[in-house]
Amino acid sequence: MFSSRYEKEKEPLTLTKEKEASGLDYSSLSIDLVPLYLTDLESEIMIYALSLVANISPKSFEKDIQYAYIFYAAEELALSLSGQKEYTLKDSQFTYLDAFVIDFNEYLKAKKEDPQKAKELAYKIREKYFTTDDKMSSEKKRLALVTQINKKLGNYIPYHIKINHTLVILEAKSLLQHKTIGKKTFWNVEPVFYQRWSERRKQLVEEKEQKMKEETAEDINIRERNALISMLEKYGNQVLEFFGIVYWEVIPEIEPFSLVVRYSKDILNLTTAKIL
Repeated sequence: MFSSRYEKEKEPLTLTKEKEASGLDYSSLSIDLVPLYLTDLESEIMIYALSLVANISPKSFEKDIQYAYIFYAAEELALSLSGQKEYTLKDSQFTYLDAFVIDFNEYLKAKKEDPQKAKELAYKIREKYFTTDDKMSSEKKRLALVTQINKKLGNYIPYHIKINHTLVILEAKSLLQHKTIGKKTFWNVEPVFYQRWSERRKQLVEEKEQKMKEETAEDINIRERNALISMLEKYGNQVLEFFGIVYWEVIPEIEPFSLVVRYSKDILNLTTAKIL
Protein backbone atom coordinates (compact mmCIF):
# COMPACT_ATOMS: atom_id res chain seq x y z
CA MET A 1 0.00 0.00 0.00
CA PHE A 2 1.27 3.45 -0.88
CA SER A 3 2.13 5.24 2.36
CA SER A 4 1.64 8.97 2.82
CA ARG A 5 4.61 10.98 4.04
CA TYR A 6 2.39 13.84 5.06
CA GLU A 7 -1.00 14.42 6.57
CA LYS A 8 -3.00 17.59 6.09
CA GLU A 9 -2.23 20.09 8.85
CA LYS A 10 -5.20 20.45 11.18
CA GLU A 11 -3.73 22.46 14.04
CA PRO A 12 -4.45 26.19 14.29
CA LEU A 13 -1.45 28.44 13.75
CA THR A 14 -1.46 29.52 17.39
CA LEU A 15 -0.74 25.94 18.50
CA THR A 16 2.05 25.72 15.98
CA LYS A 17 3.71 28.77 17.49
CA GLU A 18 3.39 27.31 20.98
CA LYS A 19 5.63 24.40 19.95
CA GLU A 20 8.61 26.76 20.05
CA ALA A 21 8.78 26.45 23.82
CA SER A 22 9.11 22.66 23.76
CA GLY A 23 11.21 22.33 20.60
CA LEU A 24 14.92 21.70 20.24
CA ASP A 25 17.28 24.66 20.27
CA TYR A 26 18.41 24.39 16.66
CA SER A 27 20.72 27.38 17.02
CA SER A 28 23.02 25.31 19.27
CA LEU A 29 22.36 21.86 17.77
CA SER A 30 25.30 20.30 15.92
CA ILE A 31 24.62 21.30 12.35
CA ASP A 32 25.07 17.77 10.97
CA LEU A 33 22.17 16.70 13.19
CA VAL A 34 19.77 19.35 11.90
CA PRO A 35 18.62 17.44 8.79
CA LEU A 36 18.21 14.28 10.88
CA TYR A 37 15.90 16.00 13.37
CA LEU A 38 13.73 17.65 10.72
CA THR A 39 10.49 16.08 9.56
CA ASP A 40 10.32 15.09 5.90
CA LEU A 41 8.38 18.21 4.97
CA GLU A 42 10.66 20.47 7.03
CA SER A 43 13.64 18.94 5.26
CA GLU A 44 12.11 19.51 1.81
CA ILE A 45 11.36 23.13 2.66
CA MET A 46 14.85 23.77 4.01
CA ILE A 47 16.59 22.16 1.01
CA TYR A 48 14.46 24.33 -1.26
CA ALA A 49 15.09 27.45 0.84
CA LEU A 50 18.85 26.87 0.95
CA SER A 51 18.94 26.71 -2.84
CA LEU A 52 17.37 30.18 -3.12
CA VAL A 53 18.37 31.70 0.26
CA ALA A 54 16.28 34.90 0.27
CA ASN A 55 13.01 36.54 -0.74
CA ILE A 56 11.10 33.31 -1.34
CA SER A 57 7.34 33.67 -1.56
CA PRO A 58 4.98 31.21 0.16
CA LYS A 59 3.52 30.42 -3.26
CA SER A 60 6.96 29.37 -4.55
CA PHE A 61 7.29 26.88 -1.69
CA GLU A 62 3.79 25.58 -2.35
CA LYS A 63 4.12 25.13 -6.11
CA ASP A 64 7.58 23.61 -6.33
CA ILE A 65 7.17 21.25 -3.39
CA GLN A 66 3.81 20.11 -4.72
CA TYR A 67 5.34 19.55 -8.16
CA ALA A 68 7.91 17.19 -6.64
CA TYR A 69 5.22 15.13 -4.93
CA ILE A 70 3.00 15.12 -7.99
CA PHE A 71 5.86 13.60 -9.97
CA TYR A 72 6.66 11.00 -7.32
CA ALA A 73 3.00 10.00 -7.02
CA ALA A 74 2.77 9.74 -10.82
CA GLU A 75 5.57 7.18 -10.84
CA GLU A 76 3.85 5.15 -8.14
CA LEU A 77 0.42 5.33 -9.78
CA ALA A 78 1.83 4.23 -13.15
CA LEU A 79 1.81 0.61 -12.04
CA SER A 80 -1.97 0.60 -11.70
CA LEU A 81 -2.49 2.26 -15.10
CA SER A 82 -0.24 -0.02 -17.13
CA GLY A 83 -1.72 -0.74 -20.54
CA GLN A 84 -4.54 1.79 -20.31
CA LYS A 85 -5.24 4.25 -23.11
CA GLU A 86 -4.20 7.90 -23.00
CA TYR A 87 -6.99 10.16 -21.84
CA THR A 88 -7.74 13.80 -22.65
CA LEU A 89 -8.66 16.91 -20.70
CA LYS A 90 -12.27 16.43 -21.83
CA ASP A 91 -12.60 13.45 -19.51
CA SER A 92 -13.32 13.60 -15.78
CA GLN A 93 -10.60 14.76 -13.41
CA PHE A 94 -9.79 11.18 -12.49
CA THR A 95 -8.96 10.41 -16.13
CA TYR A 96 -7.13 13.76 -16.32
CA LEU A 97 -4.86 12.37 -13.61
CA ASP A 98 -4.60 9.06 -15.46
CA ALA A 99 -3.54 10.91 -18.61
CA PHE A 100 -0.87 12.81 -16.68
CA VAL A 101 0.48 9.63 -15.10
CA ILE A 102 0.81 7.99 -18.52
CA ASP A 103 2.37 11.07 -20.14
CA PHE A 104 4.83 11.63 -17.29
CA ASN A 105 6.05 8.06 -17.24
CA GLU A 106 6.44 8.06 -21.02
CA TYR A 107 8.63 11.15 -20.57
CA LEU A 108 10.71 9.41 -17.87
CA LYS A 109 11.25 6.41 -20.17
CA ALA A 110 12.25 8.68 -23.07
CA LYS A 111 14.80 10.47 -20.86
CA LYS A 112 16.74 7.20 -20.68
CA GLU A 113 16.21 6.03 -24.26
CA ASP A 114 15.54 8.99 -26.57
CA PRO A 115 16.56 12.50 -25.39
CA GLN A 116 14.97 14.23 -28.39
CA LYS A 117 11.66 12.54 -27.76
CA ALA A 118 11.97 13.47 -24.08
CA LYS A 119 12.26 17.14 -25.07
CA GLU A 120 9.14 16.86 -27.21
CA LEU A 121 7.23 15.15 -24.41
CA ALA A 122 8.44 17.74 -21.89
CA TYR A 123 6.96 20.51 -24.05
CA LYS A 124 3.69 18.57 -24.36
CA ILE A 125 3.43 18.02 -20.60
CA ARG A 126 4.30 21.63 -19.80
CA GLU A 127 1.61 22.94 -22.15
CA LYS A 128 -1.01 20.35 -21.27
CA TYR A 129 -0.72 20.24 -17.49
CA PHE A 130 1.21 23.24 -16.20
CA THR A 131 0.56 26.19 -18.56
CA THR A 132 -2.50 28.44 -18.60
CA ASP A 133 -4.77 27.94 -21.61
CA ASP A 134 -8.27 29.06 -22.59
CA LYS A 135 -9.84 26.37 -20.40
CA MET A 136 -7.80 26.33 -17.18
CA SER A 137 -5.18 28.42 -15.43
CA SER A 138 -1.86 26.82 -14.55
CA GLU A 139 -2.84 27.09 -10.88
CA LYS A 140 -6.07 25.17 -11.42
CA LYS A 141 -4.28 22.50 -13.43
CA ARG A 142 -1.74 21.90 -10.66
CA LEU A 143 -4.39 21.89 -7.94
CA ALA A 144 -6.55 19.51 -9.97
CA LEU A 145 -3.68 17.03 -9.92
CA VAL A 146 -3.07 17.63 -6.21
CA THR A 147 -6.74 17.09 -5.39
CA GLN A 148 -7.07 13.90 -7.41
CA ILE A 149 -3.82 12.42 -6.11
CA ASN A 150 -4.86 13.16 -2.54
CA LYS A 151 -8.22 11.48 -3.12
CA LYS A 152 -6.41 8.34 -4.22
CA LEU A 153 -3.51 8.43 -1.78
CA GLY A 154 -5.00 9.93 1.37
CA ASN A 155 -3.72 13.52 1.53
CA TYR A 156 -0.27 12.47 0.36
CA ILE A 157 0.62 15.90 -1.05
CA PRO A 158 0.84 18.71 1.55
CA TYR A 159 -1.72 21.46 1.01
CA HIS A 160 -0.77 25.13 1.30
CA ILE A 161 -1.92 25.34 4.93
CA LYS A 162 0.44 22.50 5.92
CA ILE A 163 3.34 24.15 4.09
CA ASN A 164 2.62 27.57 5.62
CA HIS A 165 2.38 26.11 9.14
CA THR A 166 5.66 24.28 8.61
CA LEU A 167 7.32 27.55 7.59
CA VAL A 168 6.23 29.00 10.94
CA ILE A 169 7.65 25.97 12.77
CA LEU A 170 10.99 26.43 10.98
CA GLU A 171 11.02 30.08 11.99
CA ALA A 172 10.46 29.03 15.61
CA LYS A 173 13.48 26.74 15.22
CA SER A 174 15.60 29.69 14.00
CA LEU A 175 16.16 28.18 10.56
CA LEU A 176 13.99 30.59 8.57
CA GLN A 177 12.71 34.11 9.06
CA HIS A 178 10.01 36.07 7.31
CA LYS A 179 9.62 39.69 6.33
CA THR A 180 6.62 41.63 5.11
CA ILE A 181 6.83 44.13 2.27
CA GLY A 182 3.53 45.88 1.85
CA LYS A 183 0.99 43.09 1.90
CA LYS A 184 3.43 40.44 0.69
CA THR A 185 5.35 37.97 2.86
CA PHE A 186 8.76 36.62 1.92
CA TRP A 187 10.90 33.98 3.57
CA ASN A 188 14.69 33.96 4.02
CA VAL A 189 17.14 31.50 5.49
CA GLU A 190 18.05 32.81 8.95
CA PRO A 191 21.43 34.59 8.46
CA VAL A 192 23.31 33.04 11.40
CA PHE A 193 22.15 29.57 10.43
CA TYR A 194 23.03 30.21 6.79
CA GLN A 195 26.56 31.19 7.81
CA ARG A 196 26.91 27.94 9.77
CA TRP A 197 25.48 25.97 6.86
CA SER A 198 27.85 27.63 4.37
CA GLU A 199 30.88 26.91 6.51
CA ARG A 200 29.89 23.27 6.95
CA ARG A 201 29.20 22.87 3.24
CA LYS A 202 32.67 24.23 2.47
CA GLN A 203 34.18 21.68 4.87
CA LEU A 204 32.33 18.83 3.17
CA VAL A 205 33.45 19.99 -0.29
CA GLU A 206 37.04 20.13 0.96
CA GLU A 207 36.66 16.67 2.50
CA LYS A 208 35.46 15.31 -0.83
CA GLU A 209 38.42 16.88 -2.64
CA GLN A 210 40.84 15.40 -0.11
CA LYS A 211 39.32 11.95 -0.47
CA MET A 212 39.68 12.22 -4.24
CA LYS A 213 43.38 13.05 -3.83
CA GLU A 214 43.82 9.97 -1.66
CA GLU A 215 42.24 7.70 -4.27
CA THR A 216 44.68 5.69 -6.40
CA ALA A 217 42.52 5.22 -9.51
CA GLU A 218 43.73 7.13 -12.58
CA ASP A 219 40.21 7.93 -13.83
CA ILE A 220 38.99 11.11 -12.13
CA ASN A 221 35.39 9.95 -12.40
CA ILE A 222 36.18 6.79 -10.47
CA ARG A 223 38.04 8.81 -7.84
CA GLU A 224 35.04 11.10 -7.43
CA ARG A 225 32.62 8.18 -7.26
CA ASN A 226 34.70 6.41 -4.62
CA ALA A 227 35.04 9.60 -2.59
CA LEU A 228 31.30 10.18 -2.60
CA ILE A 229 30.54 6.56 -1.72
CA SER A 230 32.84 6.94 1.27
CA MET A 231 31.03 10.12 2.33
CA LEU A 232 27.63 8.48 1.91
CA GLU A 233 28.75 5.69 4.20
CA LYS A 234 30.02 8.23 6.73
CA TYR A 235 27.18 10.79 6.69
CA GLY A 236 24.20 9.30 4.88
CA ASN A 237 22.28 10.75 1.96
CA GLN A 238 20.04 13.07 3.99
CA VAL A 239 23.01 15.00 5.37
CA LEU A 240 24.79 15.25 2.00
CA GLU A 241 21.62 16.41 0.25
CA PHE A 242 20.98 19.01 2.95
CA PHE A 243 24.41 20.53 2.32
CA GLY A 244 24.13 20.35 -1.46
CA ILE A 245 26.77 17.67 -2.03
CA VAL A 246 25.65 16.38 -5.43
CA TYR A 247 26.38 12.67 -5.19
CA TRP A 248 23.36 11.53 -7.28
CA GLU A 249 24.79 12.71 -10.59
CA VAL A 250 27.94 10.67 -10.00
CA ILE A 251 26.17 7.67 -8.44
CA PRO A 252 22.87 7.65 -10.37
CA GLU A 253 21.79 4.27 -9.02
CA ILE A 254 21.26 5.90 -5.60
CA GLU A 255 18.21 8.15 -5.79
CA PRO A 256 18.08 11.19 -3.49
CA PHE A 257 15.84 10.87 -0.46
CA SER A 258 14.57 14.42 -0.99
CA LEU A 259 11.91 14.55 -3.69
CA VAL A 260 12.67 18.23 -4.32
CA VAL A 261 16.22 17.19 -5.18
CA ARG A 262 15.18 14.05 -7.07
CA TYR A 263 12.81 15.90 -9.39
CA SER A 264 14.52 19.29 -9.58
CA LYS A 265 15.45 18.90 -13.26
CA ASP A 266 11.98 17.63 -14.13
CA ILE A 267 10.43 20.64 -12.40
CA LEU A 268 12.59 22.89 -14.56
CA ASN A 269 11.80 20.96 -17.73
CA LEU A 270 8.08 20.51 -17.24
CA THR A 271 6.96 23.67 -15.44
CA THR A 272 7.76 27.38 -15.35
CA ALA A 273 9.38 27.09 -11.92
CA LYS A 274 12.91 28.20 -11.09
CA ILE A 275 14.41 25.70 -8.67
CA LEU A 276 17.80 24.57 -7.36
